[in-house]
Amino acid sequence: SSGGSYTVKAGDSVWLIADQNGITMNQLRDWNNIQNDFVYPGQELTVSNGSSSNNSNSNSSSNSNNSSGGSYTVKAGDSVWLIADQNGITMNQLRDWNNIQNDFVYPGQKLTVSKGSSSNNSNNNSSSSSHNSSGGSYTVKAGDSVWLIADKNGITMDQLRDWNNIQNNFVYPGQKLTVSNGSSSSNNSSSSNTQHKVKSGDSLWMISQEYDISVSRLKSINNLNSDTIFIGQNLKVS
Repeated sequence: SSGGSYTVKAGDSVWLIADQNGITMNQLRDWNNIQNDFVYPGQELTVSNGSSSNNSNSNSSSNSNNSSGGSYTVKAGDSVWLIADQNGITMNQLRDWNNIQNDFVYPGQKLTVSKGSSSNNSNNNSSSSSHNSSGGSYTVKAGDSVWLIADKNGITMDQLRDWNNIQNNFVYPGQKLTVSNGSSSSNNSSSSNTQHKVKSGDSLWMISQEYDISVSRLKSINNLNSDTIFIGQNLKVS
């Protein structure tokens, strides 16, 4: 980016551009009037509104946005990731409670976003793992992204990129990807480091992926009450 603007390149998404520029997806949508999360290569986007002082609390303002009493009404541009994030639950919980297939949600749909009891969180992960995969490989389908494929197969985005030499997070329908390297011992970033220093563009979700722990565990071992973190903060990661 230069001077608060960013040129979209192939494989970019609203999530990726917001993350790279340290802003929220909602800010990116609002400042550029983005509908349905559609961006195209070569498009010039505003990625800074001149005053960044209110960045950190934009997250919380959108939290209770559309939710009431444990239910949430989907609005244009929403995704499974965004709704789960806004309501402080995992994507698997959202999928399970609402029987969501292929991460498809539509505007106006009413979703359950609170179950009263969250005791069976942790073992939902493995169920969607082998969704489209066989023997450690996965075939990309329309609408997939690096983030989504990594999440479905229980690996980090970095692992997926490294094993498949993915550039600029670009994947295409029909592409065959390796989603398991036979041994998971290579994920050694977590063993050597018990702390992570937050840098520009980091989010709890990204840090949780990097060290292979859940966001809820990351929050609990660091006594965080919200998803807000700040640059320079030291977080425990094991």
